[in-house]
Amino acid sequence: MKHNFRSQRPDAGSRFAGRRSVSRFEFIAPVAIIDPVTKTHISGSVTEISQRGCFTEVPSPLTDDSIIQLRIQTDEGAFETWARVIYNRPGVGLGLLFIDTAPDQSKLLAAWLDGLKGR
Repeated sequence: MKHNFRSQRPDAGSRFAGRRSVSRFEFIAPVAIIDPVTKTHISGSVTEISQRGCFTEVPSPLTDDSIIQLRIQTDEGAFETWARVIYNRPGVGLGLLFIDTAPDQSKLLAAWLDGLKGR
């Protein structure tokens, strides 16, 4: 008997859902990334977001553990914070962990996440 493993494949990242301490949500928005060391500017899209970080689809990889500046833009405002590259999928994107987020930016992110919980 043949199995179609593609149809049984879980959603992106769901295999780690039991290990996560916060919920992750699908979230599509433009992102601007700046590497302050190399002065590299990268544009892409956020595809998933949580209270602690996000996944971004970008054309150029950055080194794991790089510290970057991040700006996610929506109609409701712009979320700006520092982030660390925690994993890199060449040709796909970056997993980012938010760090040193200002209180006003944390409130904006919380409002976005509250809106996503009702979906």
